[in-house]
This record gives sequence, C-alpha cells and structure tokens, in this order.
Amino acid sequence: MALLLSSTGYTYTATAFSAQGQRCIPSSASSSSSHQYNSVPHHSHGTTAARKSTTSLSVIGTGAASIIAGSVGGAIGVGVAYPLDTLKTKSQVYAQERSAQQKQQQQQKSNKPPGVVCTDEDCYAIESPEENLVSLVKMILELEGVAGFYGGVKAMMIGQALIKSVAFSANTFALGVLASGVVEEVGGGTGVEETVAAGFVALLLAASFSGFVTSFLVAPVERVKVMMQAQQNSLYANELECAQAVIETEGWGGLFSRGLGPTLAREIPSYAIYFLVYGILMQTTPAENLGSVAPLVCGAISGCACWIPVYPIDVVKTLVQNTEGGGSDSAIDVAVQLYKDDGIGAFYNGLTPKMLRASVNHAVTFYVYALVMDALA
Repeated sequence: MALLLSSTGYTYTATAFSAQGQRCIPSSASSSSSHQYNSVPHHSHGTTAARKSTTSLSVIGTGAASIIAGSVGGAIGVGVAYPLDTLKTKSQVYAQERSAQQKQQQQQKSNKPPGVVCTDEDCYAIESPEENLVSLVKMILELEGVAGFYGGVKAMMIGQALIKSVAFSANTFALGVLASGVVEEVGGGTGVEETVAAGFVALLLAASFSGFVTSFLVAPVERVKVMMQAQQNSLYANELECAQAVIETEGWGGLFSRGLGPTLAREIPSYAIYFLVYGILMQTTPAENLGSVAPLVCGAISGCACWIPVYPIDVVKTLVQNTEGGGSDSAIDVAVQLYKDDGIGAFYNGLTPKMLRASVNHAVTFYVYALVMDALA
C-alpha cells in the first residue's frame, strides 16, 4: 500500500508499511524545476498491483482498503496464534499465583507442598512456566481440555478485526495528514536526505498515533480475553457472561478503563516499532529476494521486535485486568509488588510463548493484509 503525498511541484510516495514492499527512488523523468519520487515495486510479483495501487488508490481509497485488509488480517492472525497467547497469559497469572501461595504458606506454616494452587474443587501443582512449558500445556489439557486454549477466542477475533482495522486505517490517515506538513517543510530543501529524515519522523508519529487510538479498543477487549484465559473450572460460560460480570461488579468503567494506563504505555511504543520495523525490513534486498513470502517473514520479525521492549508492561497489565472487583491495585502497585516478590525476572514470565505467538500472529496478519490489499488495489 502506498500513500501518494503531494504539494505544488513536489510528489513523494511514503511507504510506511507497503503491502507490495515498495520503496522510493528518484524518477528518471524528474525535471530541474521539480523533485519527483515515484513508487516502484520492490518485488517483481507485485509490479501490476503496485502500479495499480499508486494510480487508483487515493488517500481515502487507501484508508477504506486498510480497514478491510486490517480487519481480515487481524482476525485471522489472532485466531491462528491464540493457543500461544493463552499459554502466555496463563504463564503470567500462574506465576503470580504460585508466588502468592508460597508467600502465604510461609506465613501460615502450611504443610501443603510449595507451588500448589487450590481451587474450590481441587489442588494442582504449578511449575515455573518458563522452565517447563510442556508441563503447562499438560496441565491445561488435564484441567480444561483443548477448549482451555481457546477461552475468549471469539471475542478476541472480533475485537482484533476491529482493532487492526482501526490501527491500519489510523496509521494511513495520520500519514496522509502528516505528509502535507512533511512535503511543505522539505519541498524547498536541497535533496533526498531532508525528505527521508522528515518522512521517518512522520512514519514514527503516525504509528504512535495508531497505538494511541487503538488502546481504547484494546483495553476492554483484552480485559475480557485475560479473564477468560485465566479462569479455572469454566467460571464464565462465554465472553458475554464475563463482560456482564465485570459490568455488574465494577460498572462500565471497569470494562473500559481498568488497565487502560498500562495499555497505552504498551501500545504506543509497540505500534511505533511495529510499523517502522516492518516498513524498513520491506525495503531491504533480502525482502526483495523473498518475493511474496516477504510480508510473512518481515511481519514475524517486526511482531517480535515490537513486543520485547514492552513485555514487562504487558505482564503488569495482565495482572491488573485479571481479577474481578473494584478494589484492585494500581499498575504501579502491581509492578512494585512483582519486583519485591520475584525480582526483575517476574516481568518476563511467559516471554517464550509470547515471542512464538507474536511471530505467528503478526506474520499471518501482515501476509493476509498484503494479499487483501493486492486484491483491492
């Protein structure tokens, strides 16, 4: 997908996250009186689609296409990787439960073996999920069956369809708005370097704006997802029942605002890295050599890259959103307690399944996004 940014005597094609992997090069037809950069296909397979997109998609048309492509890619991506996301959430929650239970045993001098969590019906051992993911998988299968890996998947797929459509279209919109300012600023400049620098800032700001906007959708969707994934003994029959329970006990604010702070702190830098890394990777020679597989590989790498710096925030957010009731600790209180209980390592519980999930989810998301954009171009 390319956005055609233009002003008097100056045309520039920005490729923040081009579905065809386009890059900008000086046009051989440039005249001395104007600077012109035409978008050319980075992969030979996308020549027709790239030419078509640059000639037939206006900013408005591109935005509409982004909504459709983003929603389809987001829903399919999260559905494919959802079991890994469940492993991540349960790793985070079970690690906290294990730490709290061990602390309680020390205080009460219980005879129960350490690392054992009890529900109303049964007790079971929790091993360190980072040390033994296989044990975590076995435990989920024994306690909940295969369905335990898909708690909240319906709401999450629907939610991600909306979230990703907003994310991609918000990024497209912001690029369109920022582009006019970028062009006006560098239009009278001396060459490509000023354009690239200003364009880089525009891409970063647009991606950050995308993360800010989507945070207000992510918070309620992930509140339900986290509670559905972390529940034991099928406490909630479905996502609607879970959402109703939250609203009854905490009001609408509990659904839409609980965990919003850490969500904003996670999503804004995450999306900035997400779109920027993907855009850079898609303009490299290896991406060109990969051909139609490039969005798959670059999407996987950008997905992992955007999660590593913000993962500690995600751990805190999960624990803030996991419990039902109005008396939860703040994100700062949760972070402080985590550090006191288990040190810095507590902020990386579930990192392994998260990286696996991120690579699969975002690879599929960008690949499907590229396919749909090609089809709509």
